[in-house]
Amino acid sequence: QLAVIASNCPKDKRDKITGVPVMDFPGKGTDLGTACGKPYPIAALAIVEAGESDILRAVREK
Repeated sequence: QLAVIASNCPKDKRDKITGVPVMDFPGKGTDLGTACGKPYPIAALAIVEAGESDILRAVREK
């Protein structure tokens, strides 16, 4: 599991994310939304099941 947080995510929302590793996304919420293929901003998202992606391994190597 992993939380991905946009650079402009409000501090009060960021502080509520506990118990999981956090990856800071370098762009704003609009950029994170675009990266996810969505037409709206995303302040934070959770990776619950990585499937066949390498995202969790990439975070561990950081």
